[in-house]
Amino acid sequence: MREARAIDLKAFRGEIIKSEFEREHGGSGLRYSFDMRQTSE
Repeated sequence: MREARAIDLKAFRGEIIKSEFEREHGGSGLRYSFDMRQTSE
């Protein structure tokens, strides 16, 4: 999860307010999901 959070924060400037590890159909079936709040610079 630590690596996924770092990748997400590089792609989107903000603050992670919620994170989940989810099972979904297709691919490996596993996904990290992050709810983000945009921060002002």
